[in-house]
Amino acid sequence: MKLSRLRACDSCSGPIVRPGRPQLHRIVVDDGFVLGTAANQVLGMTQVFQGSLALAEAMVPDPEVVKFLSEADVGALTELLFCADCYGTGLVEPAGLILHRLVEQRRRKVKGL
Repeated sequence: MKLSRLRACDSCSGPIVRPGRPQLHRIVVDDGFVLGTAANQVLGMTQVFQGSLALAEAMVPDPEVVKFLSEADVGALTELLFCADCYGTGLVEPAGLILHRLVEQRRRKVKGL
């Protein structure tokens, strides 16, 4: 990562690195969804092949039942940067809640909202 891409911590808005703590943490969030029709095709073929998922995936038109937005648009990835303090002990909210809140905040910043 280039120095120009560093920014403040997405949790506390403080410096991303601190004296004596040169480490930082990055979490990349990529939203995905399950294609129901493709999943049903694979599951149906799995039954035909007596539980062999490998054979079922080889026989269906599209075995990729989970699609991620970044496959179509690299800009769909959301990157979160955390200072060592927030990543280690400063995160007091349950992980799912804080990630959801921070992802939404970061997306608004990137979009300029």
